[in-house]
Amino acid sequence: MPPGFALTGNLPPGFALTGKDKDSAFLIFGNGDGIGLTANNRVANLTVIAPPGARAIYTQTGFADMGQITLEALDVTGQVSIITRSGTDKLDLVVDKLHIAACDARRYSEQPQKHGVNVYQGALTVYNFSGDTFVAESEIITYGLGARGFNQYDGTVEN
Repeated sequence: MPPGFALTGNLPPGFALTGKDKDSAFLIFGNGDGIGLTANNRVANLTVIAPPGARAIYTQTGFADMGQITLEALDVTGQVSIITRSGTDKLDLVVDKLHIAACDARRYSEQPQKHGVNVYQGALTVYNFSGDTFVAESEIITYGLGARGFNQYDGTVEN
């Protein structure tokens, strides 16, 4: 971002938001959601603080090709919500060294349902509500992460 740039919601397509390191670069959102990702965005080397009940980092809808979204070396307070909807055909998600210190995602009424069970969204929610298949190539070391697709037949997330 250019010096003096004010982030007011969505990171434009193709933009990166990168700090020197997460111990000295802070973004604080005191009254609501934080960074909205659009397409081909990278957020790295930052501490992002939103209220625990808000989304610190989230994806916007309306992009057929979201390209690559990269989240790297981040300390976060608030939810990280990567949700795709109908009309999104492509998203390459790269997550490395993401630490979520606090999140209360219970207020989000949209709950994926699998096998007759409603699932609460979590601190890191990765969900494909579109009917298209996404491929996830990942090595995940975490607790309480769910990466799910649209249903058991369509819109799956493949490893």
